[in-house]
Amino acid sequence: REDLNSNVEAQGCDQSLGRKNQKPAGEATEMKLYYQNPPIEKMDSSLAVLKNCRHLSLSTNRIDKIAGLQGLERLEILSLGRNLIKKIEGLEFVASTLKQLWLSYNNIDKLGPVCCCLGLTTLYISHNNIDKWAEVDRLVALPNLTDLSLIGNPIEINAGPAYRSEVGRRLPNIRLDGLRIDQEQPAAARPRGRRGGCHCHRN
Repeated sequence: REDLNSNVEAQGCDQSLGRKNQKPAGEATEMKLYYQNPPIEKMDSSLAVLKNCRHLSLSTNRIDKIAGLQGLERLEILSLGRNLIKKIEGLEFVASTLKQLWLSYNNIDKLGPVCCCLGLTTLYISHNNIDKWAEVDRLVALPNLTDLSLIGNPIEINAGPAYRSEVGRRLPNIRLDGLRIDQEQPAAARPRGRRGGCHCHRN
């Protein structure tokens, strides 16, 4: 992932927004800026124009920091999978509206900052660097969380067969990796390595 379009000059969001000219960006309820060429490197203040946006997709770029969300007062779904993000931050500006956060295939190892989003129902954070169960414990603070993806993180890989029961002990009503917590995921459906299959949610 670190080599994604590495020979192409990166850009900010303003240039990509400028190419989405079917309607004024300020009127759009969904903005798809995933897999841009050249890739987006920064979430910047140009995003503030998206005042009516409910679903913002910036997946499969080269973004290393969550920023620029001031003014997105209706945002419900934020998709940032397959980037270079190392930590969750900047969500306080959308904490009152955000319902789904898609962050799979990044480099995140802490979950605490997501807990400001009390209305969050869905957190896809598979294939990151979460290696401590204490980080999963933090998600108890999210009263509406029903759908969680953690597959491909060190805690899942290291826990082996105990993985689902460990999550279930902490979050007994969760839907984990696409299945109810009391269901076992078939071994053949469990990818190994960071390039494998499910729950990348890149768009």
